[in-house]
Amino acid sequence: MAEKLLAFLEQNLLPAALILIAGIIVRGILLKVVKKLLGRENRKLDKSVDNVIITLVNLVIWLIIIFTICPYFGINTASLITVFAAAGAAIALALQGSLSNIAAGILIMVNKPFVYGDFIESAGTSGTVESIGLFATTIVTPDNKTVSITQDMANRYVSALYIP
Repeated sequence: MAEKLLAFLEQNLLPAALILIAGIIVRGILLKVVKKLLGRENRKLDKSVDNVIITLVNLVIWLIIIFTICPYFGINTASLITVFAAAGAAIALALQGSLSNIAAGILIMVNKPFVYGDFIESAGTSGTVESIGLFATTIVTPDNKTVSITQDMANRYVSALYIP
């Protein structure tokens, strides 16, 4: 019994641990490279995209590490990917409205129809853009009230744009 356990540890646990350690090191290096690239002055993306890109890179790296380690523990990665794909499709259908807000947020960040500090009128509210996130744009009205407008509304219904 002890021999089987020792053989399992040598054949499975040790390589999995080495892959995990190597993956964490590579993850750290890649995240530093991505942050350095995002910190450049002459880039075309808005600063608000930084956290989204860093989070996505981090998520993809962790998924690669997990899928690389799974076979060492007898987990079939093909079935695991199928389960994730089915769950992703179900979640995407359930969250269609939120996903359209995320897509609108990405479009606003990339196309920049308005940026931080611009005075906009959208969805019946006007004010100065305070922040642009994935789900909502926050504006401060002339009477100093903070209002959040969903990205879908902000993307579709910006009726006036006053750049200071």
